[in-house]
Amino acid sequence: MEESPTGQKFEVTIYSPEYDPVRVRICDLLVENLAKIGVKAVNKPVDFDVMIDYVYNQQKFQIYIIENDANFMPWYYSSFYVEEQTVPGGNNPWGFVNREFEDILRRADSTPDDNLRAQMYKQLQVILAEELPILPIYVRYWIQIYRKELSGVIDMTGGALNFWTLINGNFRGIPPELPYTTLEKPTPAITPTTPPQVTTVTAVITRTVPTTIHATATVTVTAPYTPPEVIVASVLAVVFIGALMFLMGRRTK
Repeated sequence: MEESPTGQKFEVTIYSPEYDPVRVRICDLLVENLAKIGVKAVNKPVDFDVMIDYVYNQQKFQIYIIENDANFMPWYYSSFYVEEQTVPGGNNPWGFVNREFEDILRRADSTPDDNLRAQMYKQLQVILAEELPILPIYVRYWIQIYRKELSGVIDMTGGALNFWTLINGNFRGIPPELPYTTLEKPTPAITPTTPPQVTTVTAVITRTVPTTIHATATVTVTAPYTPPEVIVASVLAVVFIGALMFLMGRRTK
């Protein structure tokens, strides 16, 4: 375990935040336990800004310890575990790239069915548990204290100190607006129907005979669309009725 694939000796450098004695001590324990399996590791406490520069900007690191708020909101996945975030300054300095993961993630982002989305996010969690781009080491109690007269506090995963408390906190007794909304089933789209077109052909035929006959024929054709052949048929019908009226006039003559 002390040798690289080429047979060379190596040691692992672990960055720890010097401002947090708990994490520095955790790193010491890691070094001790890695030594038991033959891996030489060095704990290197550094300033927070220095660690961020090494890890996220320069991406020159082997192992580092940093706090994670265990955020399980959907946006968390697409903000960290995607290839586009592997660039310097991105949120994926560990270089996790998984095509299957991103394919499921994109489909989940565009799926309106909540139950189906939940199943997709469970699939994403399984992939992360198998690939382990980050490795949870320990969970510790996080004590957060605030004044009892403070209203609008929302306790959620990660504690009461969160974005929603910051925008809802007040000393006027106003209850918080919860960080979620009740989803309603979408109303099916209704395709507007075009009113049927009405074509009216009116013919007035007058035949002067001993008894004058006035014949008026009105033909109304109603259809969503009036093709030319229908109009032609309507005109022919008028002509036919006109001829019929002419014959009737001759009989009365």
